[in-house]
Amino acid sequence: MPISERKLRELVDLTREMLEASRGGDWQNVGLLEEQRQAIMAANDRGPLADGESVRLRLQEMIAANAEILRAAILARENVRRERDEVARGARAMAAYATNR
Repeated sequence: MPISERKLRELVDLTREMLEASRGGDWQNVGLLEEQRQAIMAANDRGPLADGESVRLRLQEMIAANAEILRAAILARENVRRERDEVARGARAMAAYATNR
């Protein structure tokens, strides 16, 4: 599917912003940027077409960034799960202490 140079550039820029946001743990911003990226993909494509080599290189960059974002998201989810489990253990310990007091 042909893609315009402008659209490709916007997608790469948003992907870079998503990567930086994920590195900073700003998952809300990652989600907002992904929504923007989806809107750009759905929009009509106008303007000069990107050449094949440019498309290939930029898609490779986006794929690598997406993989890093996914890895960071998995780690963040696991951290949240561990924190949730620690809070639950603490709550159970407090309940047991209150019961046995």
